[in-house]
Amino acid sequence: MSEHDLGPGARTRVRRLPEKARYDEATIYAILDEARLCHVAGIVDGRAVALPTLHAREGRVLYLHGNRSNGFMQAVLGRGEAYVTVTIYDGLRLARSGFESSIAYRSAVVIGRANEVEEPEEKRRVLDMFVDAILPGRAAEVRPMNERELKLTLVVLDNRGFACINRLQQSVGGAPFNNLLSDTRHETLPEIDFAAHAASLGAASEKVADIAGLEAAMMRAKASERTYVIVIDTDPAISTEAGGAWWDVPVAEVSERPAVNAARAAYDDRLKAREQS
Repeated sequence: MSEHDLGPGARTRVRRLPEKARYDEATIYAILDEARLCHVAGIVDGRAVALPTLHAREGRVLYLHGNRSNGFMQAVLGRGEAYVTVTIYDGLRLARSGFESSIAYRSAVVIGRANEVEEPEEKRRVLDMFVDAILPGRAAEVRPMNERELKLTLVVLDNRGFACINRLQQSVGGAPFNNLLSDTRHETLPEIDFAAHAASLGAASEKVADIAGLEAAMMRAKASERTYVIVIDTDPAISTEAGGAWWDVPVAEVSERPAVNAARAAYDDRLKAREQS
């Protein structure tokens, strides 16, 4: 095996029809560079999984596109080793018998150490490589990637139900009905740990107790290089006047509930005021 050969190794030697195998850099790199996508294999929760994704090669390094919060990518990174295959379909080989007929294709199997690209500038450079791998020269034609595309900062407002719908229901004179967890039939009121859910998906996360904690967490999120999730409890009964949007929700014209009749009268007054303005 010369210095320009990439195999064979104990796990990459072709044993059936070995005369068709090639292990030299030129052949394998040509397949990797021509193929538009690859398949990555791994073990997730004890089960073998293979998923398609984009790839880009730079020298002897093969970059794989994936989300750090994806459970499959977490499994690959956790193992520290990636199994990658690429296949290029070239055509059909037809014979007088089905046994002698086949498909003409070229494929490559790559096994190597798996590491995450974490440095922001390096991440931008590699993402541009993916763009150019799909359409050469395209990265220079599109705008640069921004921080939002590299990571997200999400604030989860936990009002323990559908508080917006609950307030809307009451605003038209209706009675609250099954919109909040506390209104449902239950033996133990559920407490959903959104911060733990976010962490299980690979994001940095925390739960804060008040506005001061939220402001401090936002600063930590800006400094983070990963997607950041902040959870804060909110009062389901209180809304905000900020925004300025208006949702036209008609109110029933006929009802036995005084609250509905009052809401209808207020609705009609708003309609008349808008028509006169």
